[in-house]
Amino acid sequence: MDLSSLLASFASAFNQDQRLLTLELGSGQVAAEQLLPQSLNGEEGVSQAYRYQLTCLSPDGAIELKTLLGQAARIGIADAQGQETIRCGVVSQARLMGSDGGFAQYGLTIEPPIALLRHRRTSRVFQDLSVPDIVQQIVHEHQAANPVFARAQSIEFKVGPAQPRSYCLQYREDDFSFIVRLLHEEGYAWRFEHVDGDSPQVKLAVFDDAYSLPPAEVERVRFHRSDATEEEDGLTDWSAARQIVPGNVALATFDYQPVSTQHTGDSSQIDQGPGGQALQSSLQDYDPQGLYYAGDAEQLSHYARLRQQAHDLQAKTFEGAGSIRGLTAGQWFRLDDHPAHEADSHEQREFVVTGQTLQVRNNLPTDLQSILPTATKRRPVYHPHPGQRRGIR
Repeated sequence: MDLSSLLASFASAFNQDQRLLTLELGSGQVAAEQLLPQSLNGEEGVSQAYRYQLTCLSPDGAIELKTLLGQAARIGIADAQGQETIRCGVVSQARLMGSDGGFAQYGLTIEPPIALLRHRRTSRVFQDLSVPDIVQQIVHEHQAANPVFARAQSIEFKVGPAQPRSYCLQYREDDFSFIVRLLHEEGYAWRFEHVDGDSPQVKLAVFDDAYSLPPAEVERVRFHRSDATEEEDGLTDWSAARQIVPGNVALATFDYQPVSTQHTGDSSQIDQGPGGQALQSSLQDYDPQGLYYAGDAEQLSHYARLRQQAHDLQAKTFEGAGSIRGLTAGQWFRLDDHPAHEADSHEQREFVVTGQTLQVRNNLPTDLQSILPTATKRRPVYHPHPGQRRGIR
C-alpha cells in the first residue's frame, strides 16, 4: 500500500459513526484529531473500582503525555442494535507504547476519580457522624479543592436510616481505602453510573438493597450460540458454582462508655446440603474489634449479620460469557432460553451482574488492520460476567 492510500485509510478511520469503539477526551478535540481507539480491556464490579486499559493509534508520535492526564474520558461501545453503552472516567496514566506498523501506539488508563483518593493519606477523627455523613464530607472536601474531581465525580446514597458513630478513626489510611472500609462495615454496596453530557461524569451510587438496582439496558438476555446469523447479543457460556464459607460469625468490641466488652454472633442461612452444612459447622469467622465498634448490642448484632451475609453471598455464584455489550456491573437482567433454568420462575431467572471483564477490539478498516502486527482475528467483543441471583438463595 502506498503512503497516500495509507493516509486515506487512517483518515477514514477517524469517522467514528460506524465504529464499535469511540473515544472523547475533555472537549473532544484531542481524541477526534489524534487518537483512534484500537482495543479496550478492563474489569468492573459491584463494590469495586473499575480500571479500563485503552490502546489507541495515532499518526503523531510526539503527543505530550501530560496533556492527556486528568482528561475526562468518554468511551462508547456500540451494540448489535446500533445503540451505545458508555463508560466514563478520567485518564490516570498515559503511555507511549512505541510504533506499530508506522503509527504510534498509546496506552491510556481510565479510572473513576474517587479511586485516585488512594493517593491521599491522612489521620483524623470523626465524631457523632453516620457513615453516609463521613463519606460525603470527604467527597465534598475533594470537590471543593480539586476542579477535576468537582467536574467528573458525584456521589449518591440510597440507603436506610444510618446510626451515627460516636467515634470513628482514620489512622494513616488513604481516603479511598477508608471509604471502602466504612461502606463494607455498614453493609453498603456500591456501583458506578456513567453520566453522559457536555462533560462526562461518574456517579458513585451507594445502596443497601439488591432489589433497588436498575435493570440493564438489555433487560432480557438470551442464552444462545455465538454465530454471525444471530441478530442480537447474548450469552454463550453459563455455569453455576458452590463453595464452602464460614458457618458463623462472632464479633467482640470494647465499649468505653459503660466500660464493658460486648459479644455477639450470627449463623449462615444458606442450605449447603448435609455434607456442606457439617463441614461448615465449626468454621467460625471471629474478629474482635479493639476500637469502639458499635453503639449498643443491637448495632453489634447488625454488624455480625452483615458479615455473615457477605460470606453467604459467596456460597453460590453464577458465571456467564458472551458477546453482550449492554450490561454494566450493578444492573440486573433476566436470563432466557437456558435449559437449566427453564422451570425457574421469572424472579429466579433474574441475576445481578456482580462483575465483568471487558475485551473489545475496534472495527478498523480492513486495509488499516492488515498493516498492524497486533491485529488478530479474535471476536471483537467477549465479556465474562460473574453474577448472582437478586437476593441470597
